[in-house]
Amino acid sequence: AAFPEAARVPFRAMAERVAAGGMKAVLDTAIGRMFPPAFAERHPDVIAARKAALGAVDPECFRRACLALASLDLTSQLRGIRNKTLVLCGALDQTTPSALARELARKIPGARYEEIADSGHCPMLEQPDTLVAKILAAG
Repeated sequence: AAFPEAARVPFRAMAERVAAGGMKAVLDTAIGRMFPPAFAERHPDVIAARKAALGAVDPECFRRACLALASLDLTSQLRGIRNKTLVLCGALDQTTPSALARELARKIPGARYEEIADSGHCPMLEQPDTLVAKILAAG
């Protein structure tokens, strides 16, 4: 699928900020888009570990990844997916909002959409048990 233009803007902005100031220039913004404030407050250790990991990423690789996400459009290929598909999304995900995930599921034949309440972009860290349960329930 593809991000709408409004969702591409943050990727381009992060690419510019990384080019100008390295990974430190985007750490707070990127982490803030991935994790809801309530989770960050309850789990400062997880946030610190994710910041450290993200901070260690090569800035040029991150910049190129942001630009790739901003320009990626695989919409024309979605109808060709024939595998059983579960599209999972954290209800509080700012990076890939639930509206985009729902649209993705609608465009994949037979896909099922599931949302994880009170989760952001990283349900595997925020709510791993719920994530696994939804995957297993989908069969």
